[in-house]
Amino acid sequence: MVALHPFIAFFIAMGFSFGSAIPFGPINLSVVDTTIRNNLKCGVLFSLAAALVEIIQAMVALFCSVWIAEFFTKSPAIKVGAFILFIVLGFIFLFKGKVKKKKDTPNSQLANFFKGALIAFANPQTLPFWIFVLTYLETVQMIPINASQPWSIIIAFAIGVSVGKFLGLLIFTFLSHRISKKSTKITNVTNKVIGYFLIFIGIVQGIQAFFM
Repeated sequence: MVALHPFIAFFIAMGFSFGSAIPFGPINLSVVDTTIRNNLKCGVLFSLAAALVEIIQAMVALFCSVWIAEFFTKSPAIKVGAFILFIVLGFIFLFKGKVKKKKDTPNSQLANFFKGALIAFANPQTLPFWIFVLTYLETVQMIPINASQPWSIIIAFAIGVSVGKFLGLLIFTFLSHRISKKSTKITNVTNKVIGYFLIFIGIVQGIQAFFM
């Protein structure tokens, strides 16, 4: 059993969280769209909101009992809600007009922050991911990150979760900012890609809710 130090918990959480932000999903694709449609600052605020929400989801996985975790991962109501949300978001992206830069105002920044939080909360993959990570760390690698650890370990783990997610999403933020400067045609295609991807995720959630 590895003796845990807050720094170890921080870097473990940061590594897993950073890795989870890299594969294409609704959050990083939305970061791309937000940055292209608005500006770099709005993309960073969107990423920050998603990273803060990730703390809550990781802590739910850490502290919840098995039956609560099963409710969030297997409940038809949760899956139906995710199905409706992602289908609606997908069609919104599909029918958006051409990319036009919006004025940077405090209201637009706040709106993008809440947009990031909403999409992060609705992401159906995050909670099962952290349940798997925590189980893997404790049983396979014998690194006991659980609710019985001192608060210094838990807080360090939570900060690492947020920092890792934020750094991962920043990659998409800066890349999409560079793309938006070079080609209008490419930026206009992103809505279609994001829209179809969100609809696909929604359909998967619908199949799981109604047929599994």
